[in-house]
Amino acid sequence: MNELQDKFGSKGLTVLGVTGEGKGPTEKWIDEKDARYAYTYDKAGLGKELGVSGIPAAFLVDATGTIVWQGHPASLTEAIIEQNLEGVLSLPLYEWPKEASKAKRAFIDGKFSQALDEANDLAEANDVGKQIKASIQGVITGRMAKMEAALNSGDILGAYTIADGFAKGLKGLPEEELVKATLKKIASDKQSKAWLKDQKDLVELKGVELRRQKDCDEVIKDLEKLLKGNEGSFVGNQIEAYIKDVKKLRSKLN
Repeated sequence: MNELQDKFGSKGLTVLGVTGEGKGPTEKWIDEKDARYAYTYDKAGLGKELGVSGIPAAFLVDATGTIVWQGHPASLTEAIIEQNLEGVLSLPLYEWPKEASKAKRAFIDGKFSQALDEANDLAEANDVGKQIKASIQGVITGRMAKMEAALNSGDILGAYTIADGFAKGLKGLPEEELVKATLKKIASDKQSKAWLKDQKDLVELKGVELRRQKDCDEVIKDLEKLLKGNEGSFVGNQIEAYIKDVKKLRSKLN
């Protein structure tokens, strides 16, 4: 985890660890392992909200704050990170100069049109301003490409999440119309609406705590029910993959 964060952190990607332990043992472990990635305590149902079925859990968060991967820390590889480098900041936020504070704040708040306006003024002054402008535009362009790819692959939840998160921040930009069109297409297409619902249901099932074989059996039953009619689709493949994971976990429980 340290190595991955060190290698890719400067590109705008963040490794986030989640722990169910208290502050004392967690900070002791962090010191002993010299962990250099972000971590948070799961005391308010964060794990359930994010679909965590076991601890330890890790998340890969891109430059826009979107979770693009989650799973066991040992399963996070460079290959997975490489797949999510499209659209990350070409100039890390910590390298933005003091005069770019307004652009940085707007970017962090998801106000991308405002961030670009601020960057435009900086771009007229120096090359760093031009780099910041290119970085912001690169994130927008990359996320739009990922949104379209998700929509075309049948990952409706992925496309919806990106579009919904960008809807208010792109006011006045050309990409605003693409986001609106995506949200409209999902809302008006019967199949897309059904897949979106099923993907959300899958997220909820992934949030069920699995401590006993009985828990696994109940979730598998719900997953198999959710799979009916979705065989061969993107969400169907997601469901089948999770059924395998739950069955594997069940075999390890008493």
